Amino acid sequence: MQGSRFPSLISGPSDQSRSRSEQLRNELRFTYLQDLQRKYSNLTIVDPFDSLCDQETCFGGKNGKVWYLDEDHLTVSGAAQLESVLFKLLSKI
Repeated sequence: MQGSRFPSLISGPSDQSRSRSEQLRNELRFTYLQDLQRKYSNLTIVDPFDSLCDQETCFGGKNGKVWYLDEDHLTVSGAAQLESVLFKLLSKI
């Protein structure tokens, strides 16, 4: 996988977290999604930040589990962190 950081996550330092503000700055696509949501009122955006971050830090994983394959793609363990958010959203349908 081109650009994959997975090997460095496994062999590198165990703390692959970054500040929440740094992560938000890197998410320019989120601004694009917000623009789309204003244009299409029936569009729902699932914001993963509250599931993957606390008030200050976005985590690369916890308790020995890696949450990201690379900077944009979650592992199964990472996706599991979104379970309650997605369940709540889907239960409204």
